[in-house]
Amino acid sequence: MDRDLLNSRITIIKNQVRRIWMYPVHPHYTDHGIEHGTRVCQKSALLARELVRGGRPPLNWHEEYILLAAGHLHDIGMQCSNPGRLGLSDRDFPLSLDELERIREYHNELTYDMIIGSLSHPECFLTWG
Repeated sequence: MDRDLLNSRITIIKNQVRRIWMYPVHPHYTDHGIEHGTRVCQKSALLARELVRGGRPPLNWHEEYILLAAGHLHDIGMQCSNPGRLGLSDRDFPLSLDELERIREYHNELTYDMIIGSLSHPECFLTWG
């Protein structure tokens, strides 16, 4: 894949993440949306530059892509696309504080589920959240 294609895919990921965070499940938590993902990407880039200054080789563009995608996607599980996975009811929101805390505790697993699920059902990725 060439760099332009990877950059266009990052734009698609950012747009999808923006949609997922349009209506946050956790409005009282700190920001985990697109701005947070952008800050994570910026901090990761600074860290990568420091590693190069320390003598490590620079990231290639495939590694940069993975780092940027991870920065934007790492918290999407906070939107809890599958409450049943955590033993929570599939009822309408708002959730109780205990349910929200359970989502927060296991959001990494929910993030994984959403990303892996999008590989076999890419049309669903935009609607999860």
